[in-house]
Amino acid sequence: MPERVNEHKSRIYILGLDGATWNVIDPMIEKNQLPNIKRVIDGGVRSNLRSLEFTASPRVWTSIATGKVEQKHGILDFYNTIRDLKAKRFWNILQEKRDETANIFYWYLSWPPPKDFKDIMVPGFLARDSRTIPEDLGFLKDIELTQKMKLQESYDKTGIGYYIKQALAAKRNGVRLSTMMKAASFMVGRKFRNYSELESFLKLQYIKFHLHTDVFSHLLKTRPTDISAIMLPQTDQLGHKFWSFMQPEEFEKRTGVKVDPALRNKYGNVIHDTYRKIDKFVGEVFDIMSEDDVLILLSDHGFGLVDEIFASLKIKSKDILETVGLKDAAHCVTIGSSYIIQIDDPKRKNEIEQIAAVFRNIKIVDKEQPIFNVKTNEQEIVLELQDLFLMNIDDANDFLGKKIQVGDKVVPAETIFVNRADITGVHEELGVLIMNGKNIRKNASISETFVCDIMPTILYLRDLPVGKDMDGKVITEAIEPSLLKEREVQFIDTYETDEQSDKNDDEDFSMTDDLESRLESLGYL
Repeated sequence: MPERVNEHKSRIYILGLDGATWNVIDPMIEKNQLPNIKRVIDGGVRSNLRSLEFTASPRVWTSIATGKVEQKHGILDFYNTIRDLKAKRFWNILQEKRDETANIFYWYLSWPPPKDFKDIMVPGFLARDSRTIPEDLGFLKDIELTQKMKLQESYDKTGIGYYIKQALAAKRNGVRLSTMMKAASFMVGRKFRNYSELESFLKLQYIKFHLHTDVFSHLLKTRPTDISAIMLPQTDQLGHKFWSFMQPEEFEKRTGVKVDPALRNKYGNVIHDTYRKIDKFVGEVFDIMSEDDVLILLSDHGFGLVDEIFASLKIKSKDILETVGLKDAAHCVTIGSSYIIQIDDPKRKNEIEQIAAVFRNIKIVDKEQPIFNVKTNEQEIVLELQDLFLMNIDDANDFLGKKIQVGDKVVPAETIFVNRADITGVHEELGVLIMNGKNIRKNASISETFVCDIMPTILYLRDLPVGKDMDGKVITEAIEPSLLKEREVQFIDTYETDEQSDKNDDEDFSMTDDLESRLESLGYL
C-alpha cells in the first residue's frame, strides 16, 4: 500500500451524496436531527450547487471530478466506462503533479480500475465485475454483483462457503460486526420471510451503505491518503422509490394516486433515516480530520417529488434472454438504465454483431421504430430503452398490452417487460455544497455555485493552476481572504494529453477469468 506522504501534510476529504438536497437537510437541521452536518456547516461554507442541464449522475459526477461539461469529458450515460473518458479527474492530476496518494471509493466511472493506479480504488455500482485496488477489497464488489444478480434473476445458489469467505474478507477490512449481523439477518429473512421487492431493495441499500462506510472509515484510519473521496448513492436511489411515503398528501394532490396507508406507515421515515445514517458517517470523518485538512460534502443534483406518475419500465432479464435463444449462452446485468448482455458461451462470442442485430430489430408489431438503442463492443451488447424508461402510466399500460416482434416470434410485451411504477422522486437542478477546513471561510453562505467549480477549487487549494479548458472557476467566495491575498489564481492551457486517451484504450474491459469462474460456481454461467 502507499507510503508516499504529502509534503504539506494536509488531506482533502470528499463525501459525495448522490441526490442530496437542502429540502431535506434544512428542515432536519432545524429539528436538531443532523448535528454533525450542522457543525460542518457552522464552521464552514454552504451553497446551492447547480447541476448540469441533464442531471444523469455519471455525467455530473464526472463533471465534478474534471471541471468540464459532458461534451468535453465524454461521459454521457450509465453504460460508459473509462474507455470513453476524455479528461483527467482531480486524483489523476494530484497524483501526477503532487505525487499525492488517493483513496477513490465508489465514484461513478471508475471501472475498470487502471492497472497503473498506485493507491486505493473501489469502483462504483456501474462496474461490470469485482476488480478493485487492492484486490482484497474485491469482496465488496463481489457481494454487490451477486446480490444484484439474485434480485434480477431470482437466483439463490450461493452456499455457506461463499458467505464465510466474504465474512472473513469483510472482517479483515474493517466491517463492523453489527453490519455483518444486518447482512446475515437479511440473507436469512429473504429465504424464509418472502420479502417484497421494495423491502429487499431497501435492506440491500442499507447493507451496502454500512459495508462501504465501514471500510472507508477503516481505510481513513489505517491507510490514510492525501485525498480521499467516496460517493454514496443511497440518497438518490432510495429517493426515487420512497419519496412519496414521506410526502403522501402532496403526492396524492399532484398525481391523483393515493399512497397505501400500510406502506406509508412502514416507509414514511426512510428518507429521514437515510440522512441520519449519513450524518453519523459525516461525524466519523469530521472527527478524523486535523486542523490542516479540508472536507467537501456535495451532491450532484437535488431531489424532489414527482408531478406525475412515471411507469419505469424494466426488462425482465432472464425472460428476454430466453426469448432470443440466449438462455444458456449469456447473462444480463443492469447498469443504471442500461442492460449489459455478456456472451458466456465461447462458441457464440464471435457472434456479437449477429446477436445485436436481433435486438436492434425488436419492434412493436406493425411499427417500424425499434424498441432498443443497441451498442456493441468486442465483449458485450448494451441495450438502452428508447423513450420507454420513464413514460406516462397510461402510455406504459398501453405499451404492455401490445405485441412485440422478436425475430420470427411474436410475444406479448409483458413477456419481456415489467412496469415497476416506482419512481416517486425525481432529480432537481440545485444540489448541496458544504466546505469546511483550512483556508475555508467560517459561517459563510454562497447563493449558488456550479458542479464544474469543484475541480478548479481543489486545484487552487493545492496551489496548482486551473486548466483554461475547464468550465468551472475557483470558488473564491469560499476561500479565506488571507489566502486569496497571498495566492493568485494561476492558469494552464490544459492538463490533457494524448497519452491519457492511449492509456484508456489499453484497459481490459472484459470479464475477468476469476469473476467468470466465480459466477460459474454460483450457477450464473
